[in-house]
Amino acid sequence: MYNNKLYLIIRAFQKMDIWLLNDLLPDTIYQGATKSKFLEKIEKAFIALKKEGDTSLESFEGISHSEKDSWNRTGFSFVGNHSRKHIDFIFEGTAFDEITNIYNCNDLELFDKTVRRKQQIPIDILHQERANYKRYKKYHTYDERYISAINELLQYKETIIGVEIYAQWLEKHQQLYNRTLPNRKVGLFKLIVDALDKKGKDANPQETSISDNFYWMYRHIKEVYEDYYLPKHKDAKKAIEEYNELNLADENDLLKWLVKYEETYNKLGFFMDLYLEDDDTEFFEIHNVRLKTSDFEYIIKLCHLSTEHYYDMLDKYTTSKNGDLYDFEQKFIQSVREKHILDSKNKYLNYLQQYENLFRNKPKIKDEEEFVKYLKNTNNDDFLHKYIREYCEEEFKQHNKEYNEMSHNFSSLTYHLKQRGIIL
Repeated sequence: MYNNKLYLIIRAFQKMDIWLLNDLLPDTIYQGATKSKFLEKIEKAFIALKKEGDTSLESFEGISHSEKDSWNRTGFSFVGNHSRKHIDFIFEGTAFDEITNIYNCNDLELFDKTVRRKQQIPIDILHQERANYKRYKKYHTYDERYISAINELLQYKETIIGVEIYAQWLEKHQQLYNRTLPNRKVGLFKLIVDALDKKGKDANPQETSISDNFYWMYRHIKEVYEDYYLPKHKDAKKAIEEYNELNLADENDLLKWLVKYEETYNKLGFFMDLYLEDDDTEFFEIHNVRLKTSDFEYIIKLCHLSTEHYYDMLDKYTTSKNGDLYDFEQKFIQSVREKHILDSKNKYLNYLQQYENLFRNKPKIKDEEEFVKYLKNTNNDDFLHKYIREYCEEEFKQHNKEYNEMSHNFSSLTYHLKQRGIIL
């Protein structure tokens, strides 16, 4: 139940009444900005929603994952009655429900899972719009350094550069990179997209900050150099030289070579899929910078050779069956089910506590008897995803550890040869 003031503020949002909001909200800082600047952003969002045909907003309560352990913070999504576009906020308050701050939320999860929503309209406060802008102003001096660092590589935009050039660039700008973080205002989904967008083709320069442009360019080139070239190149070269001396008619020789370099070519396929769509070309591109493919000649050859021989030998010598991982999952699920039924009183109390911490409303399972019935009757997939992940944290960690170990062994030729007692 909300107090009268909060109820009126929610009603003002529902009616898209900027004047009423101005009267209701105290003169303080909202999302780092002054009240007038914050309301200016809200008014622009209201105008955008009205242009979509919305005459009012529906309000739905929810919680942000990043706020789930914080008390006196309530999330609301205000959804257009026609467009279904929405603006989401966290309302921060005192123990007496007085509003002390309101700020935009990018990961609001609604309690009502049936609500239909479309695109979210962000409420962004730029650095220069912050109430304490002078304190942040010094960070804008970094813009020139970001631009300079980016241009150092973009001067080669029409040429192909080798590892010696970008290795020096990475070393030169390491300190600047270490002081830079990606813009979290864009939300988790956008961060994931940017992390996977190796070519930078999806970035809109008008919507991407200069610091983000530098950050992702540096991070992706760093990944190529430090995660693949440095740890793999020399060993890959040595592996290819030794392969050329192998007697391929002797399977033991091939097995020794495969086991010796198993760690070296581990995850090379992942590297190829991420960066080298066509390894016959002279270069591959990262953020408009062309990197010489021939620097990775031995890594590419090793990847192809491992694909050619490794999986044939793995199929031949494997000690695993296709259903082993599934059987492990089912045994784990059943053991947890039985354990929790035997200790149902304590486990039900734990369920109540966990549910209240996560959602702060009435749990769906009302008593211990219903709890036991739920455990007995829930199908395995439901049981794993809806119960174990949320309320059996320690057991799930142990399960993950064992499952990941089994999964690794499943695809390790070295492991299966040892299981068979084959000493090379």
